[in-house]
Amino acid sequence: MLPIILVCLTAADTVAPDLSWVRARMAELRVPGLAVAVVVDGKVAWTRAFGVANRLTRDPAQESTVWPVASLGKPVTAYAALRLVQAGRLELDAPLVQHRPAPAFLPRDSSRDAITLRHLLTHTSGLSNYLRDRTRRLRFTPGERYQYSGVGFMYLQQVLEQTTGQSFDSAMAGLVFDPLEMPSAWFGRPRNGGAAATVHTALAQVLPPGGIMLGISAIGAWILLIPVCAITRRRWRFGLWHEIMAVLVAAPVAWWLLARLGGSVMALYFTAIAALAYLGPLLVAAAVFAALRRASLALRLAAVGLVVAIGAGALFAGRAQPVPLPTWYSAEGNAAASLRSSIGDLARFAAELVDPALLDSTTTGLLRSRAVRADSGLWWGLGIAVSGPESEPRLIHRGSNPGVAALLVAVPTRRAAVVVVANAGHAAPLVQEVAERVLQYFRPASR
Repeated sequence: MLPIILVCLTAADTVAPDLSWVRARMAELRVPGLAVAVVVDGKVAWTRAFGVANRLTRDPAQESTVWPVASLGKPVTAYAALRLVQAGRLELDAPLVQHRPAPAFLPRDSSRDAITLRHLLTHTSGLSNYLRDRTRRLRFTPGERYQYSGVGFMYLQQVLEQTTGQSFDSAMAGLVFDPLEMPSAWFGRPRNGGAAATVHTALAQVLPPGGIMLGISAIGAWILLIPVCAITRRRWRFGLWHEIMAVLVAAPVAWWLLARLGGSVMALYFTAIAALAYLGPLLVAAAVFAALRRASLALRLAAVGLVVAIGAGALFAGRAQPVPLPTWYSAEGNAAASLRSSIGDLARFAAELVDPALLDSTTTGLLRSRAVRADSGLWWGLGIAVSGPESEPRLIHRGSNPGVAALLVAVPTRRAAVVVVANAGHAAPLVQEVAERVLQYFRPASR
């Protein structure tokens, strides 16, 4: 996580800064949509949205648009847990196993008994960051060191459900969303708010998994069909129809393998994109070769080479183009990565970080404390990174998923914050730039 240079925001500066340069940078970096909000004097001062929510439909991004913000759900979940600590329903340093959470994200040995809420909030539990980790083992003894962990927040989600006796989204609504008037915020199924933004990723990032998928399909087909031919006593021959049959037979097997790694919906989508990108030019080339059957072999080969070259050139030229990714919702949500919210509601949470109404001063101090040394010069508090001088700590959290880039920066001593989100994974540099330039636009307060 990169440090950010912050300048004080003052109550007088409620007019939006000059953001006329943003659209040009979005076009340069091929970022479909972006939204930004600023908190001044502990209140949401203004919000802005740019570009489109979906590149194919051209639906405009609006201030009511609901954005996926990935890991920005972690500080929101941490805040809910701290509310339960303040109410005496959770303890920071008591083993969480006493709450009898489901064992889905826990190691099978007794070492899990040592994990506490403080370990989860400071990323020192030893649990993995890979949400599909099936080994369920601790990387180190809880409390030994820092290692960012998404699985830890999935564990925390189960603890919150057991403690409140509610579904995760219902618990979050009662503890955070409703008190802070965040009607568009949700982790699982949509509650309220505007249309959801579609996430996008660069074409070059989609093609490699799809190419791997096709390769697995072909290799798997040969492995599967050779014994089939032996059993049926048919002679194995390499040919066009054999290859097509091979891919069709092996594709479900390969899809299942990739589904265990990255999600069946995404695996199928990657395969479809790759099939169009890779096989399309080859099929056209085969059709051209067949159509020119009366021409000389040299001419037929030249025509095939030209078609393949044009296809390869088109892929190379379009490798940076953003393509939409499929969107689906999980009924129970995901504390580590599935938060969605409008930019205004996210800003209301940022305002709560700088001027808490739900936490007392003692619990707020724990949230902002430099509990454990992280990386890149940052420390980690209870659910959020802490940087800057002791006299002016800065609370920082980023969100990054395929197709998502988000950043929240809050300066409690200045009662100021900024939130920036974009519906493209490659937009992280622009999100960082917008946050820095917006904050620097406001004049420092007089001392």
